[in-house]
Amino acid sequence: MWNKINIDEKEFLLKHITVGSAHKICITDLVQLWYEDVQEEQLLCRCKELNKLVEASDDVFHGYILSLLESEADDIVRSSTTADDCKTLMLQTNLDGLKFRIKFFLKPGSSSEFYEEVTRPLLTVVAEMERRHQLLVEAIKGKDLEILEYKLEGGQISRKAVETTPFDLDAFSTKCAGDISTTKSVVITHPAQTFTPFTQDLMEKISAAPILPSRKLTSRQEKVTVKKTSIIKLKSPSRNKKPKMYDDDEDEDCGMNNETKQEQHQTKVKQEDQAKQRKIKENTKRRVTKVLSNL
Repeated sequence: MWNKINIDEKEFLLKHITVGSAHKICITDLVQLWYEDVQEEQLLCRCKELNKLVEASDDVFHGYILSLLESEADDIVRSSTTADDCKTLMLQTNLDGLKFRIKFFLKPGSSSEFYEEVTRPLLTVVAEMERRHQLLVEAIKGKDLEILEYKLEGGQISRKAVETTPFDLDAFSTKCAGDISTTKSVVITHPAQTFTPFTQDLMEKISAAPILPSRKLTSRQEKVTVKKTSIIKLKSPSRNKKPKMYDDDEDEDCGMNNETKQEQHQTKVKQEDQAKQRKIKENTKRRVTKVLSNL
């Protein structure tokens, strides 16, 4: 996870990765990357050499180093020096009246390393946000369709204060466009601020997710379809009778039984009733389509 830090009053992001006894420390200003790979034994020796007045076990020293690396607290003094594109990063804090410090000798990362550590995770977040945007749009439009069907069947919204207008994606996009300048200003002046807890959590989940076979992301049209298995209540305008539950996937085969005339008559009546229900359903769907086309 990237931590937002200030080094010599400039914004940076710092990330600490451990694999077994190996440590990798990365910092970036979102333009360039610097890093150091160091073994734990070497790191502990360096720490003890810089803090000769501190007597503690290796585990305690290790804990102090982690607290300096993984904390965003302002009481930690962070400074750096640059020589030949390399950076020496110093982290320092007060420990029971004594100065405790650790140094890291960072070399510049290549363009491919910057892509692996910074660019690709951000691109993945953008793609995931686009996917979630599409899902939310479809969910909202699905709710609008449910409300519309409810009203067409004679339902009433009892609380007018909570009644909403149908979702308009174009109007929503126009409204959001008005705030783009604010977002752009934040990214330009304080780029590290875009790494919010939400973004960090999303990046962690993406990092832990398995990689599936290669596929292209396609632009999906925002639309909502009624599932064939959905059950819709239909009210007949010509009869004053209780509405029936009609399933789109209902088997239309009545299974004509020729054993008795009475059963044949019942089957015929059932077929006629189903035909009427289908006609009512088709009329209702046409009304829904007409209303939706005008939204």
